Amino acid sequence: MSETSAHMAIFDDINQAAEAIVKLRQLGVYEKDMEVISGVPYSHKVLGRSEKRSYVPLVGIFGALLGFGAGAALNFGTPLLYPIRVGGQALLPIPPGLLILFETTMLGLLVFTFVGVMIENGFPFFRRKPYHPEIANGKTMIVFQCLPKYESMAYEAMQKLGAEQVSIATETTL
Repeated sequence: MSETSAHMAIFDDINQAAEAIVKLRQLGVYEKDMEVISGVPYSHKVLGRSEKRSYVPLVGIFGALLGFGAGAALNFGTPLLYPIRVGGQALLPIPPGLLILFETTMLGLLVFTFVGVMIENGFPFFRRKPYHPEIANGKTMIVFQCLPKYESMAYEAMQKLGAEQVSIATETTL
């Protein structure tokens, strides 16, 4: 099996970049092998890309349920394990217990959501990501991987669509 290599195409106009993504798909480049880098956060709809599914809400709900369970065990399990009657008060007081349940639920939600976002975005990332100084000047860069036999067709297509620069992504551009 042939190895793929990373290539980059820099566009001045976002519409040209969106057309380039469509053309790359037609050439057989998969969505997972393309990355759009821009100084402006464009929506996936503008670029004609499919929406990326996020599992962060599910991870957050799992954390909230885990936090609620920990809070319930702390709030109701501790007095049942170590019963101490004080001045005729209830063994399981509800109003202070609701505060503990709320706080542990939110703690679980926040911690698991934070960890979910970090994992989904690939943090920490210790390798260098592709970048070109022209991105800071409002340009859009598409980094894609393709098989060597399709390189010339991809380069030609990118140049026809108005790419200012099409090249192999080397260490100087990474």
